[in-house]
Amino acid sequence: MAPFAVFIKGVLDYIDNLNMTQIRKLYRMLGCLAFGSDAPDSVIQDSLHMMIRKQLSNTNVRYQQMGVLGTISVVMNLANKHGSSAKDAAGLQTESCLPETSYQQSVSLLQLAKTSCGRSPDSLALFLEELAAIVREGSVHSKVEEWIADNVINDFQDDFVVDMVAAESEGMDPLPWNLAFGLDSEAESSIVLNLLPLVVPSRQLTTSRLTVERLNATSRSVSVWWMASNFRLLQICESRLHNGDLEGIDALLGCPVKFPRVDVINDKLESLSSKERHILCDCLFLAINWFREVINAFANQRDKDMKAKVIQRLHLILELQQLLERCLKGLTDYIPPPSVFEASSAGPISIVGPKKNAARGKGKKMKATKGKKKANNDEDDDSSDNEEIREETQIGKENEEPGDAQVDSASIFCSKALIPFFRELDFDVLNLLKIEFYASPDLSSEKKKKGIALEPPLLLFLLNDLALKLNHRLISHETRVVFFKSKADKGVGFRLLNELSTVTVVEKVVDLLPALCQQIEAVGSFFQAIYTADDGLIDGPHSGGALFSVVASCMGLLLQSLLSLFSWSGFLQTTNSCLHNRALSVLAGRLSTGSSTQLPFADLVRAAYSYLENLKGCVPNLSVAVKLSKLLNCLSMKAGSKELCVKTGETVLLYLKRAWLGIDGKPEKGALHNENLQSLLRLYFQCSDEILVALENLASTAVPELMRADKNNASVTFPTLTRNSYHVFYRMMLQELVCHVKSIIPGKQSDPQQENVDKLLTWNVSVRIFHILVSLSKSFDARPNLTAILKFGRQFVEAFLRCCMPMLDHMFRSHREDIQSLLKNLQLSTRALQHICGHSKIMKDIQLTNQVPQVKKILEVFVYRVKAMLTMNHCLEAFWLGNLKNRNLKGDEIMSQVSRTDASSSSEDSLPEDENDDEDSRSNGPTAKKTIVSSPGEDSGDESESYSEAF
Repeated sequence: MAPFAVFIKGVLDYIDNLNMTQIRKLYRMLGCLAFGSDAPDSVIQDSLHMMIRKQLSNTNVRYQQMGVLGTISVVMNLANKHGSSAKDAAGLQTESCLPETSYQQSVSLLQLAKTSCGRSPDSLALFLEELAAIVREGSVHSKVEEWIADNVINDFQDDFVVDMVAAESEGMDPLPWNLAFGLDSEAESSIVLNLLPLVVPSRQLTTSRLTVERLNATSRSVSVWWMASNFRLLQICESRLHNGDLEGIDALLGCPVKFPRVDVINDKLESLSSKERHILCDCLFLAINWFREVINAFANQRDKDMKAKVIQRLHLILELQQLLERCLKGLTDYIPPPSVFEASSAGPISIVGPKKNAARGKGKKMKATKGKKKANNDEDDDSSDNEEIREETQIGKENEEPGDAQVDSASIFCSKALIPFFRELDFDVLNLLKIEFYASPDLSSEKKKKGIALEPPLLLFLLNDLALKLNHRLISHETRVVFFKSKADKGVGFRLLNELSTVTVVEKVVDLLPALCQQIEAVGSFFQAIYTADDGLIDGPHSGGALFSVVASCMGLLLQSLLSLFSWSGFLQTTNSCLHNRALSVLAGRLSTGSSTQLPFADLVRAAYSYLENLKGCVPNLSVAVKLSKLLNCLSMKAGSKELCVKTGETVLLYLKRAWLGIDGKPEKGALHNENLQSLLRLYFQCSDEILVALENLASTAVPELMRADKNNASVTFPTLTRNSYHVFYRMMLQELVCHVKSIIPGKQSDPQQENVDKLLTWNVSVRIFHILVSLSKSFDARPNLTAILKFGRQFVEAFLRCCMPMLDHMFRSHREDIQSLLKNLQLSTRALQHICGHSKIMKDIQLTNQVPQVKKILEVFVYRVKAMLTMNHCLEAFWLGNLKNRNLKGDEIMSQVSRTDASSSSEDSLPEDENDDEDSRSNGPTAKKTIVSSPGEDSGDESESYSEAF
């Protein structure tokens, strides 16, 4: 690319349209072209220097941050550790000698950036973050690293640390305070983190985030906003200079913090002014972020005392999050201190859920979808269904009662809205999962004091972080990339994770697999102990409470992490096959003491499947059951084994036949419960040997049981089928039936006769099930059910016309009776669809009436397609035309048609008007069998008629 560097430099003209991640990549590319050792380009060097200096001197924070990214990129290439590619006698790459001019230019640029950004806390914090990133990479020469370390250490000590005597002196502090959170004894404590006195000046300094006031170049203001960033750079430099040993700064791990008194939050919170509550929230956010960064620094230290203090800091973070939740209640105009400085300015936050939007799908959005092509109808319907499910689930979560929550209150801090305000944890922090797990409520205080126990809240905290990281990196999120169009950066809050390649992330997770399996076994033992205490009763008296809920959430997150790992699409590549086998061998090795690494791939999958299958009796709630079922299905698909697929179906069926109770002892319900049921039903049908048998069993056995049961009772065979969850079962049965008939290959005249007969039999069963499902709409006439039958009923008829009618054309002569019976059953269903269309018109429901035109059109196509088949087989005389009255769901005539002329009435009287009248048409014999088929045309006002064809 070096010969085209001048043209690539032109991208700088469009830098305003790029986000910070793109700008960082652009500057690193240009820095490599300009200062690369192979072909340095002096023209681009001059252009970069001018651009960077202009941006650093700009009063706009965004342009200053662009200059910061440019500065770091230039320093990376000027002070490249391996710039001259020097090698030692063994052929290993060693640190090259840094020219004095390059060193001076690097130091000069860093000093300029530090001075310029001193006016803006956001810019200086980003400068420190970028410095920490390149020092951690080890791509900067040791001379430059030493200069950075000397300046950083002095700045941090001067700005944020005071001795004990100075901290205890009284000052003009906005709130009552004390020295809190100290872990060391008074004799060992000599320094204090000076947090509270710096909060008010820091907030005043950042009153305007977009424009920086010009200050005297010699003046320097200290902002607590960049404290965590400064400490990160400090601990990375210390670790680099002392080979990972942080003993020189270990006092910061246990030092106390000058913090508002906790009794102010507990007793006087309501009496505080708005300004004081904002200061209190600032202190809580900054303290949480400080301790998160401290954990990043000391989590991997091998010293046992340090490890115990890290666990205590984790406990403290959870306690502070609970206090912060209380302080945030009622605050609607509060903007927290930033922790991600390359993002756009954030708006106010509130833990109060947003109000339900009652006007979805109006206006231009509906008009935009009106003109879509017919070929995309099915795809649009599927996407709208998924969107509808997501919206319903979100509303359900917002309106969820406190008793229905499955995790503790601290879980709100895993929300994506709060990610930009909390420091990101390093992936290596998750090595704390290797600590032994204790879930017993009588955990000895001695173990707590020493920090040797990983209690359920701590495990939940770490697993939440792991799940967020895996969801971000391993689960594909399909997005359309638009060049030079600025959008929100979805990598906000995952900067450290994005520095790792996906394969590296997977390798780290595989290294964690033994620890995750150990935690799964410990959690499973916890539930087994509870079931044993309840004499084998799954939902016994001990199956409840806060501890049970937290441990259940831990189990769900453990299974979700395994599912994210084994669902990674990169395992399909041959280059990752060894990594894939290593991950499977970890699970397989938990069942046997021998080595499992030499087993064939299929045996590894079976062994891993058997290990996870042992957990099916330790499932505390439906959400965990769904995750375990998905994980078993993922492994069965890897093995390609029908046996494992059937076993997965049996496990799913076991969960569908279990009555799931919530924490309050009542049956689970709500949008999230329905979404989990939908996932289980999809897996059940996917793993069934005979999907039509499964559908008919549900439609003809389970649903009638529900109809005979009391209002608050459920089906006997399927306790998960209740009146609240019926629409989920109904939609899934229709959807799976349509998917199944679409997969039937259209029969050809050249196919073997027995093959066509089998397909005809399959279509007979499918039409019979379809008729049962359509008939159920009379008993369950809620809008979701009618919407489902209109949508999937249209798709079923379309599939019948496309896949079945060509086969009926050449089989009509040899199987006339069977085909007549098939068409008659389908005609009864199409008549019911016509009644639903009439009912939709009466109800004036927009969601239903939007489906009516497409349904009527396909029913009309069906009538004339049958006419074409009869014509082909020389039976056109069996086809005749008549009028059919519009009726509602109950079969009553729509009153708008009463004022018909006598001629029209006499014509109508000569035709059967309901399904019960079909017996009269049989007197004409099989050749002239009259089966009424609804042929809907477009309605023309309230006085419109629907015509019918008979054959």
